[in-house]
Amino acid sequence: MKRKNILLAAVMAVVLAAALAFAGCGSTTPVVTGVYATDNGYIVYYSDGTMSTLAGGGSEITIDELYERYKEEYGDISYEEFLQKYLTVDVGADNASIINGLLRSSVVVYSEFTVSEQGWFGQVNRGISVSTGSGVIYRIDDDYTYIITNYHVVYNADANADNGDSNIARALHCYLYGSEGTPTATNRYDSQGYPIYSYGSNALACEYVGGSATADLVLLRVKTEELRRINAGAVAVQFAEDYRVGETAIVIGNAEDLGTSVTEGIVSVDREKVKLSDVDGVTRTYQLMRVDAAAYGGNSGGGVFDAEGKLIGILNSGSREAQNINFAIPVETVAGVTENIYYYATDGDDSTEGVYKVTLGVTVQYDNSRYEYDASTGYGSIRETITVQGVTGGSLADEMGLQSGDVLQSVTIDGKTYSIDRQYDLDDALYRLQPGESCSFTYLRDGKMCESSTVLAEAGDCSAID
Repeated sequence: MKRKNILLAAVMAVVLAAALAFAGCGSTTPVVTGVYATDNGYIVYYSDGTMSTLAGGGSEITIDELYERYKEEYGDISYEEFLQKYLTVDVGADNASIINGLLRSSVVVYSEFTVSEQGWFGQVNRGISVSTGSGVIYRIDDDYTYIITNYHVVYNADANADNGDSNIARALHCYLYGSEGTPTATNRYDSQGYPIYSYGSNALACEYVGGSATADLVLLRVKTEELRRINAGAVAVQFAEDYRVGETAIVIGNAEDLGTSVTEGIVSVDREKVKLSDVDGVTRTYQLMRVDAAAYGGNSGGGVFDAEGKLIGILNSGSREAQNINFAIPVETVAGVTENIYYYATDGDDSTEGVYKVTLGVTVQYDNSRYEYDASTGYGSIRETITVQGVTGGSLADEMGLQSGDVLQSVTIDGKTYSIDRQYDLDDALYRLQPGESCSFTYLRDGKMCESSTVLAEAGDCSAID
């Protein structure tokens, strides 16, 4: 059950419990009406208009313990009613502090390519193309800091042979929020005759780590020492566990190359199939979240966040015909793919770069799509029935004992279980399965819940994903 922003975790509860004293039952003690996280602790608002500040540290008790204490003192009450009456945390009422914190994790990305075009009299003109997008800080290690952006932000199908061995940008730079700059052409030229661009002292030179056009995601990296030189307060994003239709969607990015800006809306559709050909010129179908927050050219690769400030997606496209119909790669895909890229970039094997996925040797059928609403939580979700159609002999699925007709329920990878409720859940989870890690399934067979054998994935089971 998702407990809606309830004090974020365990609250400074000895202090809070004293301040709370449970409104009702004739008590005149003010009710806690809001709790907001800050860098220095929590600000608590009460029903009489007063407020107090709770610093970190000290004794803590959880919301569940407060709930049990309430029942002991005042009698039985449902958990949901308790939260609604006494501990509602209205984080969404003012997102300013959340948004200001998120700006520490947001970057502007510039990609530089060499290009050619045909002139009026048959001559070939060569030049530099500089495009822009956005990104978020994925993780900060001692040596390198890793940044997520879209594949199409760093790819140009029109790049010429002088660009290098691929259509990936020959030079990549990023700017942290508050230290943005604009690339400018100088009067100097390189040895091939291309104009040299200046990015300024605040620019961070980026290195392409790996990525996938199929996922439209890449990781870049910068030297952590350089990042700290520009802003020692930069932080990595936090990934949300899930998201819901109607939930707040905060979009941060370099809209129209005018600098980092923020827009806000809601999640309009949790996932839908969207055909895109702008990633690398190949038309593919992507499973994307739809948001109604305004977004523009340059927002690609920027973060989409919930009201708690956690990442729920990476913006990657929008409708050309309609306003405020924009799409983002959902957090489940982002988390799986970026973990995958990071793993292969740091595994000590220079021959592995990019995204790899384990082949299970199983084909499945998806049907019986339906919406299931849970009145106890106030949330619903679309679910499908995922049935095994066939198993390849000698494959991992065969070793696990899966058979045609099994209805998959969940997959456990390296000790963590992921529910398989829709057709894309299995694909998202398999991005997380790396060589040497264990994998098993729970499934229904003839109406009985079963658990498969556990197998270990090997490098030979993995295939590169374009």
